[in-house]
This record gives sequence, C-alpha cells and structure tokens, in this order.
Amino acid sequence: MKIKLLLPVFLCFALLLSFASCGVNAGLAKGNKRFELGEYNAAANSYRRVYARVKNRAQKAQVAYRMGFCYQKTGVPMRAMQAYNNAIRQNYPNDTVYILYANVLRQNGRFSEAITYYERYLDLHPNSYIARDGIASCEQVSAWKALPQKYDVRATTFVTSRRSSEFSPLYGDKEGATIYFTSSRDNSNTGG
Repeated sequence: MKIKLLLPVFLCFALLLSFASCGVNAGLAKGNKRFELGEYNAAANSYRRVYARVKNRAQKAQVAYRMGFCYQKTGVPMRAMQAYNNAIRQNYPNDTVYILYANVLRQNGRFSEAITYYERYLDLHPNSYIARDGIASCEQVSAWKALPQKYDVRATTFVTSRRSSEFSPLYGDKEGATIYFTSSRDNSNTGG
C-alpha cells in the first residue's frame, strides 16, 4: 500500500530532476552555439543563466572560462575578471586562463595581482613575450602613478548638456588658460 503511494511521488521527482538537467544542457548548448557564431554578448547571457545550475566541476570551469572570454570580447572587464577567477578556482585545465585573467586584472587597474598571474603564466611558458610585456607594462604604470602630474584633469559640468552640443575646442590665449567652444545653446555667452 505504501509503495503504491510513494511510486507517483518518486516518478514526479525523477521527472522534475530530468527536466532540470535538460534545462542546463539546453542552456549550455545555446551558449556554445552563440559562442561559436561569435555572438559573445548573447553567449555570455546564456552562460550566466546556466552557471549556477551546472554541477560538474570541469563543466563549470569551462562555462566560467567561456563567460570570461565573452565578457572580455564585449568590453566588460570587471565581469570578465570575476568569470576568469571562477574558472581558476574550478581548476580550468588550459593555462591560457592565467594570461587572460592577468590582462583583465591590468585593465581593471589591479597591477600587482596582474603581475602575479603573468609570472604564473611565465613559469609555464618561459618564452612568452606577452607575459613579459604584461609585467613590464604593469611595472611602468606603477612607476608613472608615483610621479607627480603636470596637469590636473577634472570633469566639468558647464560643457556637457543634454539638449545642446558643444564641440570644436579652441584655446583663447597662448597660455591655454581660456578655452572657447562652438555651441548650440540658446545662451551661448556663458563666460569663462
């Protein structure tokens, strides 16, 4: 009697479990297809939706790597950094993840961390000029940041406007203390 009652419950549970795994595989297939076609933004979205549901560690590392690659290709280095970090944590087998992770770390201004991953890649590939150039550029930027700046660059609010446009800047004097802009504003005499 109890078996007859538990059988439908067990069947429903097995059916739900099989649908859940089909959803993961379908999402991965969709992401892989878009990745192969070069639709990196759509592929990244597919991978992001399916990443948390992937249970296999090797598969999860592959998804994280491809997600990082997609984000890097679409110009979102912060998300690429997180995805590559996840791929490294999941022990992604291809060592190119180290150089790609170092590149996005450098893009995000984390130069000391980038040097660490460039060196890790350089240990595996001693003749890599990309890793050597990456280390040199990180060290160069750190040296530049230590130097005092000749100019103080700040954002300004009087130049930018939503309803009008300002363009074609021109120095008004030899010292560069005055700048004139061509403007489409109604009150074009703003002074300076």
